[in-house]
Amino acid sequence: MALKRRAKLLIGLLKRRKKAQPDVFALGLAAREVIAARLLLAATGRLTAAEARRMIEEKRAAAVRAQFACTEAILRGDAAAAPQAYFDVYRSAVDSNRRRLGIARQPWPQALAQYLRSAVRQARQWR
Repeated sequence: MALKRRAKLLIGLLKRRKKAQPDVFALGLAAREVIAARLLLAATGRLTAAEARRMIEEKRAAAVRAQFACTEAILRGDAAAAPQAYFDVYRSAVDSNRRRLGIARQPWPQALAQYLRSAVRQARQWR
């Protein structure tokens, strides 16, 4: 009797430990900031050839690592975790780019407010 209860409790605990769904919106905002920082570097002439090569190599390496992570999850028998593994690789690549380029992480309401303020400023300039 006690063994059955323990087994049920253990199974219940294992089922509850699920990883959170990927935050695609936050990844999109972070990627937009990285792209904007790199475009700013290019527009001001401060984008070096090494940085341009690094951009291409990082994209290529992230695609390969994501494919390997997805394949590894499927071969482990955990096909449901494959999309999360794929997403995690791109999330870590974007985060490392943000750290390297010196972009401060902002909670999305503040980032959205800042984006809206800059859009209003740009709209006023076009009048």
